Amino acid sequence: MVIPKKIRIGGQDISVVNKERLDNDILGEICLAEGVLQIADTFRNIKQSESSKTNTFIHEIVHGILDTMGESKLSKNERFVCTFASLLVDPIEEIIKANMSREEDNE
Repeated sequence: MVIPKKIRIGGQDISVVNKERLDNDILGEICLAEGVLQIADTFRNIKQSESSKTNTFIHEIVHGILDTMGESKLSKNERFVCTFASLLVDPIEEIIKANMSREEDNE
């Protein structure tokens, strides 16, 4: 999956930024107040794979959606966010594949 440079959550533009490393050696983080979602290229001195970056991206989107909804308790529940995000990745990728296939069929 190609991670976009910008997304919208609840009508708010969020810039997506890749950084070499994030503070506290985390994979990613979102700050709605700043309108920034950051993804680390390196985690614990290991390069993060593309599939891991995709999972991190979706994970941070889930945090952003929950925070926008005022569901801060759910957003702070990392087990819930990790599980929910990991379950979203496959359907999102299948939708992308179906749309790409449809575009190829229409050419």
